[in-house]
Amino acid sequence: MSTQLSLVEDVKSIIQDTTFSSEDILAYLNEGQKKIAGGILIQYPDKTQVRSSPLPDLSTTDDLTTSTSNAYISMPSNYDRNLYFLTSETTDLRVDVLSGMGELLDYYPALDNTGQTRFAAIRGSRLYYQGMPSSAESLTAYYYR
Repeated sequence: MSTQLSLVEDVKSIIQDTTFSSEDILAYLNEGQKKIAGGILIQYPDKTQVRSSPLPDLSTTDDLTTSTSNAYISMPSNYDRNLYFLTSETTDLRVDVLSGMGELLDYYPALDNTGQTRFAAIRGSRLYYQGMPSSAESLTAYYYR
């Protein structure tokens, strides 16, 4: 018996509720695994809350190419969180990853600065950057999938 099938059957025997199909149970198991692997919310006795680090094996890299007409590009489809390092392979320089979109907008409110890509921030599944190069730059992004 496969591990997947075994897990589903174990859950069925525990919950004893026929309204949950095997597909439903598998979907819940996969969602739980994704949430745990990506880090869980930990609450300390003093009510401080932090999200645990993702599993180290979820760290990955991907190559991106800047646009010459927009100040943003989409992150890879497997991006989950925490862009922690970004380099421009074109200029051989590190791109500063700011803490959030607000910080990028503090420096560049119109997002219309031209030149080499020097600063970036994530908003949702998009990577916003400044400056906007006149020809596309190749970036390497380090993040958690």
